[in-house]
Amino acid sequence: MVKSKFFILTIFLLFISNCATSYGPGRIDIKDTFSIDFENTWKSPHDPKSDYLLLTSADGKSEFKMEFFSGLEDGKPLYYWTKGNNFRKNMTNKQIALLYSDAMAITGFENEVSKIEPSKIGPFDGFMFEVKMNKKGKNVRSLVAGMVIDEKLFLIQFEVEEEKLFLKHIGFFKAMLASIKSIE
Repeated sequence: MVKSKFFILTIFLLFISNCATSYGPGRIDIKDTFSIDFENTWKSPHDPKSDYLLLTSADGKSEFKMEFFSGLEDGKPLYYWTKGNNFRKNMTNKQIALLYSDAMAITGFENEVSKIEPSKIGPFDGFMFEVKMNKKGKNVRSLVAGMVIDEKLFLIQFEVEEEKLFLKHIGFFKAMLASIKSIE
């Protein structure tokens, strides 16, 4: 019985991993609003034109990922399960960072937001903030870039499980942000 459950789980995991699409290297359009240059190959089960895109890549044994929250409209929650914690088009950068922090807390992740600062993201005026999180006993560090374009919220989160990997890859992430171009 145990062997058959293990076999079924193995087949399921292989199926799921094969469902992921590879993106990059090259430019990828995000929600028909902007494009970003990917130097590496990333994998995702999501379409870049959807409201949510999770990309994963590996560096040795530790994984890092990027999440795109694309075109969140006024009155919508960051995650569908965080209803009541909604984006408002007139929010300040600090309020958006706290919206993100609250969504992570509702999800069960203790977190601390810091260094909320205005920033140029490609051609867009935006902001960045850092997040330290505890995800099921793992210390995680993130840099989140945000911008409001046509009254819609776009967030890009770069997340790494170890501090040394965050410091190693943060330049890579910032270069990707600098590569953003508007789609007109």
